[in-house]
Amino acid sequence: MLNIDALLDNYGRMLARKYNLTPEQDAYTQQLLREQTNKFMEQHRDHMFLLVDRLFDVRAGGDISVDEMMEWGRQAQPLYEQAKQVIITANNQWRGILNEEQKRIHDADLQLMYQNFAITEDQLHRLTSGQMTPEEFRMGGQPRPAPPPVTPAAVQTTPQPQPVATPAPQPPQAAGQPAPSRAPAAPGNSASQEDARARLEALRNARKGGANNPTANPVNRPRGRAAATPQSGMGGADFASRWEQYVEEFIRRYQLDDAQTQRARTILKDCQEQANSYLARQRAQLDELDKKIQSLAGQPEKSKELQAANERKAKLTEPIERIFERQLKPRLERIPTTAQREAAGGTKTPPPPARPGQSPSPAGGEPRKP
Repeated sequence: MLNIDALLDNYGRMLARKYNLTPEQDAYTQQLLREQTNKFMEQHRDHMFLLVDRLFDVRAGGDISVDEMMEWGRQAQPLYEQAKQVIITANNQWRGILNEEQKRIHDADLQLMYQNFAITEDQLHRLTSGQMTPEEFRMGGQPRPAPPPVTPAAVQTTPQPQPVATPAPQPPQAAGQPAPSRAPAAPGNSASQEDARARLEALRNARKGGANNPTANPVNRPRGRAAATPQSGMGGADFASRWEQYVEEFIRRYQLDDAQTQRARTILKDCQEQANSYLARQRAQLDELDKKIQSLAGQPEKSKELQAANERKAKLTEPIERIFERQLKPRLERIPTTAQREAAGGTKTPPPPARPGQSPSPAGGEPRKP
């Protein structure tokens, strides 16, 4: 989920090969994939990423209580229900462009799709009712036998909600599927767990330019787990201007042509709109925290309260950093050609702009204080 566009590209190519799509069918499929996925992500991106982050954290060896698992399941449930309905609708829509041979392949995929739906629903029930253990959650769950699959004909009579997701013959696991079949570590295998934790840390570092990931979590995280504040410096009140500076430097570094420059600025605008939308939803809490921080400043006896308020503000603004690391940077990276990268002297991107009062390092690394 670091790079939604790349996931869609790979999935679209798989469908084209499996179904032997014509160029016209392939173009339609790619458009439908992107339209429905982007619409779903616009509505649920922040909440879904927080849930998935927590799932990865637990699978890498983190602790979780049964109560938190139940809350995780309750929050995942509505996302799953929406994803299920839009996947069914998109499959119906996509089926309309298939020939008879392709429909026979689709029939088999639809049966698998409904089997997966049944498994996921059983897992969510076990989660929300407290029947799943933390170890089962960590290892992918132990689903009960799935009920008989729904026949493909039933798809044609399913109610048609507004489509919001991909026309995938097999449903994606990101939204609301608590236990994918592949677990990162075997029970009791400390080496595997260490490997999983290392992969998780690398994942987070890739998103945050090497910074520690704050323990942003939409459910109650167990006490005693410290939350690190963001270090990459691309959030905060001045994020919009700093992102613009980053994009303009990217354009200059790779000598992008007019079409590429327009694409880069369009990506910037999209990411800024996402960040502004998130900030608008958090404005009341941020304003309250700003007032509290201001009132506590200069009172040494209340340093712990001040630290807690600053950490809370850092958590609230952490999604802004994520938009920069997960979307803006990866999407920009796909623009330059190989020749442009070679002309720029390699594949390194420009360092993030320094905050006021800092100067960039001579090697283009982390900003340093003057």
